[in-house]
Amino acid sequence: MHEVFAAGARIRGDLVTVFVRKRAADGLPTRLGVAARVRRCAVVRNRVKRRLRAAFGDYRPGPGYDVVLRADERAAECSYDDLMKGLTGALRAAGVGEDKP
Repeated sequence: MHEVFAAGARIRGDLVTVFVRKRAADGLPTRLGVAARVRRCAVVRNRVKRRLRAAFGDYRPGPGYDVVLRADERAAECSYDDLMKGLTGALRAAGVGEDKP
């Protein structure tokens, strides 16, 4: 995860900040890390993390990336559709999944 922060690109979206690093063409699946900056109880924070993982899975970026998603406070209150739109916009801006079919 530290390599992604140090050597990767950072794209700030409305609800999510995406840190991404493209790996060499090794064919390995995309690796994902999720962090939530939600100052509420652990139940809410973990729910946000689960929703982000599900939205990332729905996006299907293809192999070859290291991605860290960091949700902000508003991600706890938004709908899944809004979270998906914010995540999709940030991932596209970062170039993740541009080579998918």
